[in-house]
Amino acid sequence: MTRTLLVGSNDRWLEQMTCILELHGMRVDWWWPTPTRLGDIPPGCEAVVVATDNCSHKLSKPAMERARKAGVPLICGPHRKATMSPLLAKQGFPITPPPLFGEPTLGTTVALATTPTAMLRDILADTTPLPPPSPDFLEAIAMPIPVPAPKPAFPHPDAVDRLSPTARKDYTRILPLVAATPWATAAEISKVTGIPSNVLFRPIRCAREACGITPGVGSGANRITDRPRYEKACAFLNVPAMTEDIGPTRPPGSAHTRNGGDRKQPGRIVTAPPTPKPAPPVAAPPVQAPVEAAPPAPAPAPVAAPPQGDPAKDTLEALRLLLEAMRAEGVEQVTVNDDGKVNIRRRVIVTGTLTL
Repeated sequence: MTRTLLVGSNDRWLEQMTCILELHGMRVDWWWPTPTRLGDIPPGCEAVVVATDNCSHKLSKPAMERARKAGVPLICGPHRKATMSPLLAKQGFPITPPPLFGEPTLGTTVALATTPTAMLRDILADTTPLPPPSPDFLEAIAMPIPVPAPKPAFPHPDAVDRLSPTARKDYTRILPLVAATPWATAAEISKVTGIPSNVLFRPIRCAREACGITPGVGSGANRITDRPRYEKACAFLNVPAMTEDIGPTRPPGSAHTRNGGDRKQPGRIVTAPPTPKPAPPVAAPPVQAPVEAAPPAPAPAPVAAPPQGDPAKDTLEALRLLLEAMRAEGVEQVTVNDDGKVNIRRRVIVTGTLTL
């Protein structure tokens, strides 16, 4: 695959341009979507593609100048396949045919062609009659031969048919990993297999759908939402199935970290944080008249101590401490769900001065 730098495009059209380039044997390893991502031509870059229908002049002109200066082939075209494919073929990147699956085995014409001619002549010239079959052999062939039940087909999702040949090969490679480790993130699978994370999101999405796994959002945990489908996939792939349905939670941002968690790894697409703008000067607040302090909250009513040996003693004590802390912080209501989510409602007093 030709390592390619894509200039322009956006998140919605990136997949369309990536599919067109993959048909011509080109893989997007770097992406400059905006002028803030401009830089030097990366080492190892073999081609630069500029998406002319979604690229500003502030981005396209410097990128083309740097490509010409580095001596890297430059192709400029739109996201439309009927227009972009002839441009790529004209620049020396023809459509790459999909690889053939399987290899010839014994008994095929290729295997027969490699057999020595003398051996074939001896086999064809041998006309010695075969000996009569023995009674044991006749009895053995008279018995019914058990036919094994056909192996059930793997439940591939329909989205697999829409993958490119390269993406389908990556899908076949990561499918056993997803079934054996349903809690693994895309960054971890990319680090283990060596497949770039920017081309892994479509194969891993199809693999999780095939195994009945729903990925978590943000730092949420992955879940096995279709247990029969997951166990069927594990049995077909001959991998042990997980007994739990919910995986562990992840640190914030770990599921979306590219390059296997290394943000400084060269030769990969790294999303840099936007440069913070300086805050505007804040005018000094007007002098406010002193506001009368709110009356202190009434002291909590004494709670009768539970009898000795009562199991609710610790609970009542914890609730009493929580109530005192809520009154001190102005909290009116605290709700705790079974999954550990806490909702807090706080009372805030806002004072100000108006001029009529």
